[in-house]
Amino acid sequence: NKPITGEKSELKSILSAKGLQNIEDAKVKFFDRIITEYTGFNKNDKKLIRKGINKLSAKERGNLIRKVDNDWINDRLRGKGPTKNIFWKTFDKELQKAKDTFCQKFIELLFRIDLQKLINADKFQFYLLTGIGKQTSTGIGIEPAEVKDLPTTIEVLTKVFKTNQLKLGKTLDKKGKPIAQPWEWKGGPDLAAKVRYTIYNGKLPLINIEVRYKGSKTAEPQFQAIATPHFKNLFH
Repeated sequence: NKPITGEKSELKSILSAKGLQNIEDAKVKFFDRIITEYTGFNKNDKKLIRKGINKLSAKERGNLIRKVDNDWINDRLRGKGPTKNIFWKTFDKELQKAKDTFCQKFIELLFRIDLQKLINADKFQFYLLTGIGKQTSTGIGIEPAEVKDLPTTIEVLTKVFKTNQLKLGKTLDKKGKPIAQPWEWKGGPDLAAKVRYTIYNGKLPLINIEVRYKGSKTAEPQFQAIATPHFKNLFH
């Protein structure tokens, strides 16, 4: 649940300051285009917009974005409509520049590898629950969770890092086919209004990553990370 942009961006220790600014600029431009093209504003809002999109304050821009129909924005986020999704595309471009270091750094952040050096083990403990829940033909299946302490987690992930086989790739669907990104949409079934990646160890998928909005479009989009059964198998 970490944001990709803003002051608390999870990417601050991974991307360059220029790369982060490029993503932020693309986000602003993307939503400015949405405000300009949206046809559902009232007369007062339209009058405000005609004064110039660049003259809007952050508060005015936020108020206008909140008035845009959510489905309208989601269509643009999934690649539909005249507003090209330069936000997701720029995010991907900057992430690909750092892909050689992103995977390990993201996993270190995700599983709090640095906590071992920071915590007082007598007062605080960190545990990883490795139970897997998934949808089955009869509903939601949840297997019993196993508890791993921080030293065990660090030991397992350190072995993964030493193999030097981590890579960032596309997420596959149930048939093993790559799931298209929003900027790759060329008609046909709608894509989700999010960006997807998978961190692989060699050919084995370990972490599925989604970048998406959770509610208001004036908040920051967030990383969602989902461990795969292959990840859990590392502990055996």
